[in-house]
Amino acid sequence: METYDHLWKELLESLETEVLKKIFKVTKPDSKRRCPIKPIMISSVVKNTLSSKELLSRTALTKNILYKFALVRRMSVNISQTRDKIAQEILKYWNTQGRPGYRLRDHEQRECGKILVRLEESTIVEIWKKLKTCHERDWTLSLLDDIVKSLPSVEWLLQRRCITREMLVSYLVSENNTIDGQPSKDELVRAVLHNISQYNL
Repeated sequence: METYDHLWKELLESLETEVLKKIFKVTKPDSKRRCPIKPIMISSVVKNTLSSKELLSRTALTKNILYKFALVRRMSVNISQTRDKIAQEILKYWNTQGRPGYRLRDHEQRECGKILVRLEESTIVEIWKKLKTCHERDWTLSLLDDIVKSLPSVEWLLQRRCITREMLVSYLVSENNTIDGQPSKDELVRAVLHNISQYNL
């Protein structure tokens, strides 16, 4: 499997702030806060994007934007081509620049696995299908293995509707965390992310 995060960031960093805001709002529609600063928006878009094709399909990325991006990088494009054709050229270029590896670190994959086993098998299958653009499989011997190796980020998994407050509480308690009061799901997500980050210290 190859990762393309570094290539997506290159495109996102070239965008004007207003264009980036539109993509950020599409990839994180539940965000109630004002759009954060540009580096945080870029990080959020990358973490919530499954594939290069998905990113390039964003309507905010107009033909002119993609053309200028491709031209600077000496891709075989011209202004008379359609937007889809230019996007295909960018995809071909990215496919030669991908890096081998998984988007989640080993400890992140392990902890996501602990959360996934709390789900019904039918729900795990639905997540696997959602990630098909990443693992590109039509069948598998291990749903969980495919999922944790395909996840774009821990946050992407935790924000799924099937990951309930109760599951996050159960995970945190199993990790010897104390839960005070009735925290919201967003608060629990932050607590889980903090817990997982400790394994990387």
